[in-house]
Amino acid sequence: MSSNHHSIVIMTPAPGKADRVKEIMFKNAKLVLEKEPAALKYEVFEQVDSEGVSVIVLEETYETDAGFDAHIKTDYFLDTVKIGMEEGLLAVPMDVKVLKSFAGFSSR
Repeated sequence: MSSNHHSIVIMTPAPGKADRVKEIMFKNAKLVLEKEPAALKYEVFEQVDSEGVSVIVLEETYETDAGFDAHIKTDYFLDTVKIGMEEGLLAVPMDVKVLKSFAGFSSR
């Protein structure tokens, strides 16, 4: 259907670290909007279960795989990975899913 790069990233913050993860992702969303014209969508969601456990989900779409490849080479992306490791922000490794659309639509 499209040659766009679509991915979902699922992040489970370590206990007490959800606010820090959200702070970093908010900053990244602003930087992607300002600096990456190939980014068509970069939207971050939070799910909180009945016990207060947070899961952060990033949905991103780039014009091409090359646009995504450029994104993961930016200083702010690399800094995010480094900070996440140094501060122990995630309870489990990120779950990255690269998606290929085969049916449906994204907007009307």
